[in-house]
Amino acid sequence: MRAEDEVKSAEGPAGRLAPIAAFVGLGLVLFAAAMTAPLDYDEELYVSGAYFARSLSVYRDFVSVQPPLYTWLAWLAFTLVLVVAFPRWIAPLFNRFTPLEEGELRARIERLLARCGFTASGLFVMDGSRRSSHGNAYFTGFGRTKRIVFFDTLIERLTPDEIEAVLAHELGHFARGHIPRLLSVRFALALGLLGVLGWLYNEPAFHRALGLPQPHIGALLAGFSLIVPVFTFPFQPLASLMARRQEFEADAFAAQHASAASLASALAKLYRDNASTLTPDPLHSLVYDSHPPAALRIDHLRKADPLNGTAVP
Repeated sequence: MRAEDEVKSAEGPAGRLAPIAAFVGLGLVLFAAAMTAPLDYDEELYVSGAYFARSLSVYRDFVSVQPPLYTWLAWLAFTLVLVVAFPRWIAPLFNRFTPLEEGELRARIERLLARCGFTASGLFVMDGSRRSSHGNAYFTGFGRTKRIVFFDTLIERLTPDEIEAVLAHELGHFARGHIPRLLSVRFALALGLLGVLGWLYNEPAFHRALGLPQPHIGALLAGFSLIVPVFTFPFQPLASLMARRQEFEADAFAAQHASAASLASALAKLYRDNASTLTPDPLHSLVYDSHPPAALRIDHLRKADPLNGTAVP
């Protein structure tokens, strides 16, 4: 499409927020490119220059025809589809998932799920050690697709009661409604940013500031991505504060349904194994850290261990 056609397509009510379609179209194109690109013998994904050029052409055509209202709804639908598809069909393309073996650990986990009222479609172990030494546990999906995943490194390094406490912390995020709130904020933020992007697309001063004689989708996205952090930075400390508060809430939930002492010892091991600093700079932590410092979390856990009645070391 020629530049003149792009300018013309931006006119009228539907064209004013055409970059909304651009944003989603780019995401869809890049995702499609990644999913259909061939794999080499090392299983590394690559996209050839010619393939990417064709993708950008499709993406640019997508921009000029999609109504902006439906575009945002399509973006939401695409995100929700990924949430469902990722654990079942996408994640297994990159890692091996095997059911958690019968034994003490599985029995502990099943009792914990019963206490918390959490249902999952399965308990799995992921071969995270093939790419990293970090340990982690998480649950993914929603509805009937929810499943719990443990890194093999986590199972190797932590005791069963520590793993139970770590999972209880993750379940705390679910029980306290952190995930729906986070998704709602992200969806609303995306709508706002896309609205601003659409407004800037029709502002000649913005294009002149980028050194462009006329609107250009690619340059607009690049310039927008560079400018947005300047205006969102003042909100970073607030976002970090809310995230740290949620971590404390999840820790408190874990202390109610598992062992606070076990969670504290697990945190110490995970911080060490993941090479995380135990004494972060207070100012940097205040602005950027989504998790409280380990010492502060352990100090909070030291106050009580209601399930087992033991003191946290």
